[in-house]
Amino acid sequence: MAPGYTQFLCLCKGAIIFTGRGVSVCDGIVSFDRSGLGLSMIMNNSIPWNTTHVNFEQNLISHIYADYFKNLSELVYISFHDNLISDIEDYSFVVVHTVKEIDLSKNKLSLIRRHMFSGLNNQEILRLSTQSIYDNTDRIQNYSFIENTAMRKLYLQYNAPQGDNM
Repeated sequence: MAPGYTQFLCLCKGAIIFTGRGVSVCDGIVSFDRSGLGLSMIMNNSIPWNTTHVNFEQNLISHIYADYFKNLSELVYISFHDNLISDIEDYSFVVVHTVKEIDLSKNKLSLIRRHMFSGLNNQEILRLSTQSIYDNTDRIQNYSFIENTAMRKLYLQYNAPQGDNM
């Protein structure tokens, strides 16, 4: 076992789980958890290549850049819930074809651009609740989700003009 890692029994399936440095492995799921650390950005190549679930909840991240997810071909779940995200670079998710769910709820997005979610061909769930996207035709550009053919659920509740969000 690598230094800095701890071994214990996983309660979910009785398998051996290894955890340390924000990474845990249980029954083929490799979780990378950096929630609640006050992070304002993600360092390049800081996420292990075999990660399946990444969690950056409750931080201070304001932008998502295209290089955050390069070389992460196993990724299926991404959470940036409760951050300060006001912009996502176009084509940021084009390299993670395996992603099924993204949680961006409780952030500061006010505009959804055409290529913001391009490349997410297997994505089934996108959570954009509690943003600053409100009923204005300019806020969600035409064809913003046209490539997301596998999408089953798009959450947009609790969106209001700036200053009226919960």
